[in-house]
Amino acid sequence: HGLSLATSGDYRRFRMDSGRRRSHTIDPRTGQPLEAAAASVSVLAQSCMDADALCTVLMVLGPEAGSAWAGARDVAALWRLRDGGERMTPALAAMLED
Repeated sequence: HGLSLATSGDYRRFRMDSGRRRSHTIDPRTGQPLEAAAASVSVLAQSCMDADALCTVLMVLGPEAGSAWAGARDVAALWRLRDGGERMTPALAAMLED
């Protein structure tokens, strides 16, 4: 497809604080470290800069709101969830069918 791939997540860079997983990513809505349901999100985009920005946005939004946001904008994304599951946008699913 000639696209770039970027991944954001806290599966490697985090700290535990009073039993809570604290991400290195700051949620701009709260100013606090992100407490994410997803371990990571990967995005395919025309440029690596776009993919990087989009996967950070989608990590902050989380799999529920992020999936709706990405779906409305035809963003190809895949979330790896902490429970072992995955969530994929329709744009990425269509790419995998090609």
